[in-house]
Amino acid sequence: MSVNSSDMDSNPDSGGEISLPPPEIEIPPNSDSNSTDSRQMVMASSQEFFAGPLPPPYIMQGYENILPGSADRILKMAEGEQSHRHAMESDDQKHFQQMVSI
Repeated sequence: MSVNSSDMDSNPDSGGEISLPPPEIEIPPNSDSNSTDSRQMVMASSQEFFAGPLPPPYIMQGYENILPGSADRILKMAEGEQSHRHAMESDDQKHFQQMVSI
């Protein structure tokens, strides 16, 4: 199951912080039960995946809330990786062209 922004409570007065529901939810006792303790616990779990050089904006905001300036550092890291990748691809093309022209 993936979590999207509609599944989360966001308080506009909290500075962009996002709160997830608690992982455990208590279900009211079952009236048909003969046991002395008829409470049940349900464990809720969720997973979220993303692909690409940058996390989704709400995760970037979370990093920024914890360490101001970290979102900019993550962007610079992604830009540096892209520049490196482009340089490597350019070098590969140059070497290929040299081998073809021999």
